[in-house]
Amino acid sequence: AAAPGSRGNQEFIGVDLDNGGVYYNGRDSGRYCLYRTVEVFNRITGYIEPRRVRRCGRGLYLR
Repeated sequence: AAAPGSRGNQEFIGVDLDNGGVYYNGRDSGRYCLYRTVEVFNRITGYIEPRRVRRCGRGLYLR
């Protein structure tokens, strides 16, 4: 719920916790996501591998 007249209703939809990047889209849908890389142990190969994960929620905006 952005104020009337705000430019484009830029919605805060994501933060990349690896490099601090922020993702936007122009719609005011009320969703946000956090992106980061986690280390996952692969039991098949026996190695720890980096994997990108995304957690999404609702109601976080950049004012």
